[in-house]
Amino acid sequence: RRARFVANYTGKLPTGPTAKVSAVILDGGSLKPWSPVFVRAELSGDDVIFKWQRRDRGPLVPAWDDPPLADSPLTFDVELLDGAGVVYRTFAGVEAEMVTYSAADMVTDGMSQASMFNVRVFQISPRVGRGKARIYRCRAT
Repeated sequence: RRARFVANYTGKLPTGPTAKVSAVILDGGSLKPWSPVFVRAELSGDDVIFKWQRRDRGPLVPAWDDPPLADSPLTFDVELLDGAGVVYRTFAGVEAEMVTYSAADMVTDGMSQASMFNVRVFQISPRVGRGKARIYRCRAT
């Protein structure tokens, strides 16, 4: 969303050669959630479980602690990408900090547990939508 505001420093309509008008465009970029971190893939039977840790814009906390939650409800979108960056599997509206990629889905996508996965995780804000993301390369262990 974009909002456009035109402000006059004097509180009056701008007139004359000394009128000062300032335009500020607010697009919500500073409110977007940061990309989750510590993305990893773990084996679970025939399935692969992708896990990550969320981040927040709230007070700084040590990396091993869960930050306080500024946006609620907490959801994520997870995308699996091929080597060319094309999304071949999407998990939308994930409510936990993990998602299971089933063996059946892997067969459908032509993947296996031994594959190298390109994973992109977005944290979703109910106010501004998808946050920033980073692509992680990981292999299930």
